[in-house]
Amino acid sequence: MLARRVRPGDSVRLYFDFVVSGATVSVTSPKVDIYDPLGSLLVTKDLSVGSGTYYCDITAGATYGTYYAVAYGTYNTEKLYAASQESFDVVESAPVSLVTLDDVRSYLNLSDRTDDDFLMALIPVCSQWILSYVNRPLTYSTTTEIAQLSSERVYVLRHFPVYSISSITLDDTTVSSSDYTLDSRTGRIRFEKAATGELEVTYTYGEGEIPGALRLACLKLVSAAYNLRAHEGQSTQRILSYVLSLKPFDQFVSEIVPLLAPFRKNIM
Repeated sequence: MLARRVRPGDSVRLYFDFVVSGATVSVTSPKVDIYDPLGSLLVTKDLSVGSGTYYCDITAGATYGTYYAVAYGTYNTEKLYAASQESFDVVESAPVSLVTLDDVRSYLNLSDRTDDDFLMALIPVCSQWILSYVNRPLTYSTTTEIAQLSSERVYVLRHFPVYSISSITLDDTTVSSSDYTLDSRTGRIRFEKAATGELEVTYTYGEGEIPGALRLACLKLVSAAYNLRAHEGQSTQRILSYVLSLKPFDQFVSEIVPLLAPFRKNIM
């Protein structure tokens, strides 16, 4: 199983199957022990069951490193361990994923977990493609921006949408909120009077939560990449012809571009 990379505080869902003689079985009193990167028992949790698969949701710890999960239950009065242990890596910075593995499995209507590793590899790649296309952050960030103004009524912040402005100063003098208006979607600040001097703006920007349209676009992109495997194994000429013609990709892009267009930040 490919280890997931998550950040401290992220939610992680772990899955387990119990197997006897090659067949999946049900157990009683299913539990899972979570071990931290130092090998110490962090927590023991009860497992839930859905569609024949056992699972639990946990919150990633603050310590960086690899966490391990060992599941067990009772089968025919004996202790039975899950067929494999789960693990995940807690890192300082993890790839942004617009959708979860469960989202993708549901979208593709997959009933088994055979391709989970492949899907987990596709999700951050497809997410990054979309983030690069829209050219804007989807989580909150705070920054301070400095610029020189000369009798200007309008200033456009580099990052948007703007969630809030902490402070605006002009030559170290605070600019009152009544002296300007803000278009949060475009980052455009309009001053009541022409401004001259060194402008300093501290503000928070980003979407805060992932819009449904971007989640749907990511599901479509992962689905397209996943289904491309059906073309592997053909002749090199046919594969190259398929890739270079880009006909399936063009058809796909025509579906997702309208979903992404309202969120795209044009490069000035």
